[in-house]
Order: sequence, then C-alpha cells, then structure tokens
Amino acid sequence: MARNSDLEVLLFPVFLVLFFTIISSKPYMVSASIEETNALLSWKASFANQTQSLLPSWNLLSHNTCTWFGISCNSAGSVINISITSFGLNGTLHEFSFSSFPNLKYVNLSTNSLFGIIPSQIAILSKLIYLDLSTNHFSGQIPPEIGLLTNLQVMYLVENQLNGSIPLEIGHLKSLNDLALYSNQLHGPIPASLGNLNNLAYLYLFDNSLSGSIPRELGNLISLTDLELSENQLSGLIPEELGNLISLIGLFLGSNQFTGSIPTSFANLINLEYLSLTCNKLSSSIPQEIGNLMKLRWVRLSSNQFTGMIPYEIGKATQLQYINFSNNQLFGSIPSEFGLLTNLTRLDLSGLGFFTFYWLILVVLLNGNRLTGDTSGLGPFELEALQDCEYKFMSKYVKVGSIKKEEVPVADSESAAEENEGKCSYSV
Repeated sequence: MARNSDLEVLLFPVFLVLFFTIISSKPYMVSASIEETNALLSWKASFANQTQSLLPSWNLLSHNTCTWFGISCNSAGSVINISITSFGLNGTLHEFSFSSFPNLKYVNLSTNSLFGIIPSQIAILSKLIYLDLSTNHFSGQIPPEIGLLTNLQVMYLVENQLNGSIPLEIGHLKSLNDLALYSNQLHGPIPASLGNLNNLAYLYLFDNSLSGSIPRELGNLISLTDLELSENQLSGLIPEELGNLISLIGLFLGSNQFTGSIPTSFANLINLEYLSLTCNKLSSSIPQEIGNLMKLRWVRLSSNQFTGMIPYEIGKATQLQYINFSNNQLFGSIPSEFGLLTNLTRLDLSGLGFFTFYWLILVVLLNGNRLTGDTSGLGPFELEALQDCEYKFMSKYVKVGSIKKEEVPVADSESAAEENEGKCSYSV
C-alpha cells in the first residue's frame, strides 16, 4: 500500500505536466481553426450573391470547418486542401486571406468563373504543392512572387486571360513537375531560367503569343516527357540542344515560324512517340534520322518548305501509325520500305509534287495529286477508303472491291484535328 502511494507521488508531476501541456495547447488549436474559418467565410461573403448559395455547408452552425465542402484538414485540424472545381464560383481572390492558411498544400479552383488578378500574396503559401486555377477568367500578369513557392510541384494556370510575360522567377521552382500555362495571352520570350527546372516532366505553353527563339537551356530538362509550344509566334532555328531530351515522348512545335532544318540531334530522342512540326517555315530535306525513332507513332511535318525525296529510312520506324507530309515540296517515289510499316493507318501526302505510288494503306488522303504507277509488290494491304483522289489507275492493279471511293469519316476529335492539318493561321 505504501509502495502504491510512493508511485502516485512520483507520477503526479508527470500527469501535471501533461495536463498543463494539453490545456495550454488547446487555445492555440482553437485560435488557428477560428482564423481559418473566418477567412473562408469572409472569402465566401465576397462572392456574387448567387454563388454564396452554392456553399451551404460554409456557415458557423457547422462547427467543424474540416467537414465543409471542398475543405480537407490535417490531423491537427488545420486546412491543407481547398478543392472546389466546376462549381460556378463567381468572385475574385482579393478577399482570400492567404496568410490565414499556413499549412495549405493543395489549391484546386479550376473550371469556375473566378476573375481579377492572381494576387502576389499567394507567395505566402510556403507549403503549397499543387496549384490549379485553370479555366477561369483571371487576367493581368502572373505575379513574379510566385517564384517563392519553392515546394510547388504542379502549377496549372491554363485557359484564362493572363497576359504579360512568363516571369523569370518561375525558374526558381526546382520542385516543379508540371507547368501548364497554355491558352492565355502571354507574350514575350520563353525565359531561359525554365532550363533550371530539373524535375520538370510536362511543359505546356501552347496557344499564346510567345515570341523569340526556343532557349537552348530547355535542353537541360532531361526529365521532360512532353514539350508543347505550338500556336505561338516563336521563330528562329530549332536548337540542337532539344536532342538532349532523351525522356521526351511528345514534341509539339507546330504553328510557329521556325526556319532552317530539323536538327539531326533529334535522332537521340529514342523515346519519342509524337512529333509535330506542322505549319512552320522549315526547309531542307526530311532527315533520315527520323527512321531511328523506333517508338515513333505519328509524325506531322505538313505545311512547311521541305524539299527532296521522302527518306526510305522512315520505313524502319515500324510503330508509325500516322504520317502527314502534306503541303511541302517533296518529289519522287513513296519508298517501297513503307511496306514495312504494318501499323500505319493514315498517310497524308496531299499538296505535294508528282509521286510514283508503290504502296496502299488503310486510309490514304492524297487529294490534289495526279499519281501514276502500279501497286505490284506492296504486300498484304487493302485500301479501305480513298478521298478526293485520282484512282482510276488502281482498278487495273487492285482486286475488285478493295477500293471504295467515299468520304472518310471523322471518327473523333483527334481525326478532326488531322483533317485540319495544313490549315495554318499565317501565310507560309
């Protein structure tokens, strides 16, 4: 009995310390929760009236903020995630108290009707990992302070009305994996500082008004798998350094004003599956090195100024499904090596010179040509559909029923995009 009393005496200070620790910490936790709650309610109050009714759970009667729609918290009860997408929010970020959310990691407000500028105070969110403000009506410039979000891994600001130049400070975001700024009104050059983003896997800058040349520093992005710079006003030579991007799967540089030739260093892009250089001012011959890209599935070089013959080496890229060389100045024969391309389902050579035709595939778009020759030695292929083409010569060599002159159906949006190939937005 005495032994138990001694034990209680020894343990009493420990219990006392634990008790006061819990008591002293409780006001702090409640205070933080109140600050975040009030900040969310103030932001809601700034919305248009019809929008406020969309968030009925955001009210003081609901004592636990962490159960509110679109809100997630950590184990301490602090907000770490605000995710409200496709919800019709109509308001700004002016009344959003960034300083009230010290633990915020994820913000997804995409596909709403938010407008105004992106406040520079967003840089206060030092723990932010994911930011998606896509498909809204944000305008103004991307604040350079965004470069202070050094933990950021994903940044989507696409489909807004953002203007100005891309801040150099984005090059400080060394943790960035995805950077998507497409479909805005951005202009000026692509900052060379983007070459510092060693972890970047996806870079989407298409459908803007960016100008100047592609910075050679982008060749440092050895983790990059998708580079999309189409539909801008970029010019100059395509840098050889892009051949260093050995992880690249998709390269889209179409609808710009690039000149010169395709870099021979592209032969190093051994993982490339999609290559689009359509609607530029590229010249010289199509490099035979394209045939070394064994994973290539489709290649679009249409509406340029390429000359010479189609290299037979392309027949080695046996994964090819789609080839578009239309609207160039190519001549000669379609290489018989194309007979090795057993996965090929679509070939567009419209608007070229006079070709000797050696091979037929599933769907051929050859409108505007006057082809001669025969189909002997082509292998086990039959033509399913032929669009707007002189085809009388084929009936002599192809068995009855294997040619059907008909409109080629547009099966999906990708096919629709292919149909518009060569319809550039500027005069070549």
